[in-house]
Amino acid sequence: IFEARVLASHQGADFIHFYQPTLFNNSHTAYEKKILSFNPCWTEAVPLKNKFDEDFFASSEISIDLSDVLQETDTFFDYIHTSSSGNRIIADKMITYLDGFIE
Repeated sequence: IFEARVLASHQGADFIHFYQPTLFNNSHTAYEKKILSFNPCWTEAVPLKNKFDEDFFASSEISIDLSDVLQETDTFFDYIHTSSSGNRIIADKMITYLDGFIE
């Protein structure tokens, strides 16, 4: 991400990084708990992912954190892929941010 930001800057462009949600970021509904149960590694990964997020944002404070926009939505197919309604929520948040950035 740092390298992409440097490259964009050298080309005179703005670089905007959106950190998108995964199932690991959610407070888990019954549906999401079922998804997590399909792979026991995913349950073990949740605290590791939380630690990664903490470390990532400490070193990349200029990223836009969208990790909580799908709380309680039942939009995940697996730990990272979302339904079209989940994609719409994420896209709407990104567009809202970009509209404010451009103006």
